[in-house]
Amino acid sequence: AGIRGGRAHALQVGAGRGLAHRDRTDHLATRHRRQQPTLLRFGGGIAGQVESGQAAAGKGRVLATDAKRWLKSPPIATFDVVFLDPPYVANNLADLCTLLARGWLAAQAWVYVETSRSQSLPALPEGWQWHRESQAGDVRYALANVRSPQP
Repeated sequence: AGIRGGRAHALQVGAGRGLAHRDRTDHLATRHRRQQPTLLRFGGGIAGQVESGQAAAGKGRVLATDAKRWLKSPPIATFDVVFLDPPYVANNLADLCTLLARGWLAAQAWVYVETSRSQSLPALPEGWQWHRESQAGDVRYALANVRSPQP
């Protein structure tokens, strides 16, 4: 499934490690000419640094907030591409996937998840399926394809 109209609306839920995440969103900007991404950071100083850099470069909006609380609110947009890279110790990928499935995703979306190699991948909500998964070093990562049921 391609990105609708060549434009992807991206959401990144991450630990705020900065450079790797910025490179990921920069790649999407170049490749898919997508709308400005929304990045959820788990509070603290790095969020402010990333927010300043992203905003100055015109590369999206960074929110230093609790991702679960934000995703429990009514959806303000739908996303074509989502990167889930929460702090590994939180081990909350299943909860985040469930919340995303409540109206935050486009009819055809991709969700990239990343966790510790020692943790298993979460069970997926209905309509989601694993497209690809792998491991590198201490990291397990996978890409899920999401297709919402037709009304």
